[in-house]
Amino acid sequence: MRGDKQAISSKSRLLELYRLLFEQTDEEHQLTTNEILEHLKNKGMITNRKTVKSDIDLLNKYGADIVITHSTSNSYFMAERLFQIPEIKMLMDSVISSKAITELKSSVLINKLKSLVSVHQAAELSHRVCFKTRIKSSNENIYYTVDAIHNAIKRKKKIQFRKYDYSINKERIYRDNGKIYIVSPYELAWYEDQYYLIGFFEDINGVSHTRVDSIETPEIIEDDINTIPAWFDMGEYVVTMFKMYAGPMTDVDLICDNSLMRIIIDRFGFDVPTSVIDSQHFKTQVHVALSPIFYSWIFQFSGMIKIISPKRVRDEYTKMLKQNLNIDQLVKEEI
Repeated sequence: MRGDKQAISSKSRLLELYRLLFEQTDEEHQLTTNEILEHLKNKGMITNRKTVKSDIDLLNKYGADIVITHSTSNSYFMAERLFQIPEIKMLMDSVISSKAITELKSSVLINKLKSLVSVHQAAELSHRVCFKTRIKSSNENIYYTVDAIHNAIKRKKKIQFRKYDYSINKERIYRDNGKIYIVSPYELAWYEDQYYLIGFFEDINGVSHTRVDSIETPEIIEDDINTIPAWFDMGEYVVTMFKMYAGPMTDVDLICDNSLMRIIIDRFGFDVPTSVIDSQHFKTQVHVALSPIFYSWIFQFSGMIKIISPKRVRDEYTKMLKQNLNIDQLVKEEI
């Protein structure tokens, strides 16, 4: 019986020592042997220097990375962690910048990320967190939506849901008179700070996608999914869907100012075909989904990117520009 109590005491001491070093130490914040002994004493765990050293050796043997700094009073700190500070910062920035994650859920996720480093490092990271300059989703149910879709994908079952928009009074209203969409979910894709569901939509009898934050939490139905078509390439689909807005896929020739080469590479990849036109321009061909989003992307460069062909694409772009310039009728109606 006494041996069992000693074993339990030893295990408790090891766990407490690991927790202490994990939470309270890093390279700039170390604990001496005396400080460790004092902490354990306050927890009702009486021990000695030799045992502390032995316990730390045991923790290191089983995967911890506790470093000793030799001096007149040895000190210890947790060195290597699952994630290092730059990695945690990158993950935090991703959460903060995501439009799909609400401010409340973002705070929960960031606190979880901060728990992976010392309290001192977490405090430094907290100073950099700011949501006020970010546009965040107001859909608090998105976690449940994502979870339901994941479960349906795993079980290979169809889902059904309704989509919603917002009225002029910013009230949620159902799209298409509350139409029920039935979908065979294939994948969830993250693209430009938004989550998208890719699957076989029965209303169009084909593969399409929709933003996750625009649908109600879906219901899993017991019908098996439509098998992914043999010709369908998920990676190709995600890459070629320009800004994830539906539209016919088309090869479009562009002439661009030389200063925009980085923009073209960032958007379409390093392997996008390009050729020199003259000292100031280059030509490229891009495979995009034709939509108002594509045309608005072209427009933002103030003529530094020009559509050369196909002619029907040029004509559609010109039509959009003229429609936006034709404000006479709107002005008359307001008067």
